[in-house]
Amino acid sequence: MTTAFTQRTSWQLLRRFWPFYFKDRALVVASYAAGLAATVATIAAALPLKYLIDSVLAGNAPRDWVAQYLGALQKPAAIGILAVAIAALAAAAAAASAFEKTLNARLREKMTARLREALLADILCRPLAALASYRAGEVTLRLIDDTGQVARLFCKTAPVAFRHIATTILTLGAMAMIHPALGALGLFIIVSLAFFVRRAAGALQETSREKRAREGAVSGFALEIVRNVRFIRAAGGESETQARFKARNNDTLTAGVRETRAAVSLEQRMQIANGFALAIITGAGGYLALRGSFSVGDLALSLSFLTQLLKPVEKINDLASSITGALVRAERLDGFHAAPRAQARIDRPAAFTGPLRLEHVRFGYGADAPILNDVSFTLLPGHSVWVRGASGAGKSTLIDIILRLYEASEGSLSIGATAAADLDPARWRTAFGVMLQDRRLLAGTIREAVEFGNGRLSDEQILSALMDASLAERVATLADGVDAVIGEEGGNFSGGERARLCLARALASQRPILILDEPLANLDLHSQREVLAALARLRGRRTLLIVSHQPIPRAAIDRVIDLENGVTSDAEAGRAAS
Repeated sequence: MTTAFTQRTSWQLLRRFWPFYFKDRALVVASYAAGLAATVATIAAALPLKYLIDSVLAGNAPRDWVAQYLGALQKPAAIGILAVAIAALAAAAAAASAFEKTLNARLREKMTARLREALLADILCRPLAALASYRAGEVTLRLIDDTGQVARLFCKTAPVAFRHIATTILTLGAMAMIHPALGALGLFIIVSLAFFVRRAAGALQETSREKRAREGAVSGFALEIVRNVRFIRAAGGESETQARFKARNNDTLTAGVRETRAAVSLEQRMQIANGFALAIITGAGGYLALRGSFSVGDLALSLSFLTQLLKPVEKINDLASSITGALVRAERLDGFHAAPRAQARIDRPAAFTGPLRLEHVRFGYGADAPILNDVSFTLLPGHSVWVRGASGAGKSTLIDIILRLYEASEGSLSIGATAAADLDPARWRTAFGVMLQDRRLLAGTIREAVEFGNGRLSDEQILSALMDASLAERVATLADGVDAVIGEEGGNFSGGERARLCLARALASQRPILILDEPLANLDLHSQREVLAALARLRGRRTLLIVSHQPIPRAAIDRVIDLENGVTSDAEAGRAAS
């Protein structure tokens, strides 16, 4: 990657995330004003030293009104005034700097929150096929860590860079006022260093990008390990898992060493350049002082200004590392924010009436053979339909198509007079209450689990859904009732209880159509009977689409549809196994 391309890309990234930062423009302006005030006070704090040397100690002829005023005072009084001036300027600089840091901390927290909310909204709206190429751990790392680092770039690194630039400009101006030759030398030094850093920063950014990619791989694999500890132990795969993790960890270590080597190399060169700059200014200042072009106080002030001028150079390594690291993270976030997405939140569900119809629906993943070849059926309101088929027949894919988690390549879906193509996918999904085969429960309480996706519900509504799902008696035995805590992924409940809790959530939605994906899967006989009893009670009261390879009793269904080789066909309901 060339330097010019990197610069263009960097500016595009900064413009991309600028609105997240500048939304609090009053705080932004105040923070930069405070930073500028701190910089001015810091540079001005060196001026009393010049007057102390020239006007008080050396007794040189006054050149300005300050020198005249100090010359009229007793030397102890003049020294006291100058000491107070130094202390006052230092205190002003410290106060302004503290105020700036406080504002920037507030800005950083606000920007981080906005970035995380925007990224989460993008994840929730992004097609499943687009998310399939990312590991969950990598996405989590971007959501939590990368957003914070990008906010840090705007709210900490950028203000520091601004102060360095302001220090450079003000110091060069002050040196030029002392003597034009010193100002010219200072400008030459800074331009040379800036050119050098611009050329060296590319290597640092490349190593930082590589390290970040390796860290994402380690994070993703670590999350997979944590989620599958039971399987790893049962399969005897501990050693293989450790070996794979070690290999990925070593890749991260190697990338980190390369990044550190590039950063140290840049820092070493900057320190050498710093020494040369100090030698040049000292030699030139000493020569001018010998010629009488300026005083000893001017020389001392020049050396003090040089110290201020080189402070940004001393910090260039940390600054360059922070900027390049944050830009790498910004590149990754920009991949998620590349295009606007539809909002996942639907304030007002669409009004659906009439039967669900699928007509000649076809779908396949990529270039593979179609999984659904010709799916056509009608689900009448108030009816219960069982779609049966062997494992791999495309039953779960059918649910994904109905919910528009994936879009059919051919055919049409509709509910009454409402065509799916006329609605946003999120709005279309408001027609369905869903119980998926993968019993996902977020950590929280039973109340929150039932309310998830359904808005606020009364205790009566929650208990009614739990009763319909044959779970009310179990909840009644818990000390906290519907406010009992659910562990991560419902780990403190049995598989049958998780299934019935997911069913209760679907029932509580009061949406026109309920889709139940493998409601009997992975349940013991007692739990299956509980779920089947709940389905039998729902027959005629709710519209049910039950997708299962396990037998569903005729008492729970009105019709059977067979799915085989991606093609649907009607079967006699009376032939359903009981």
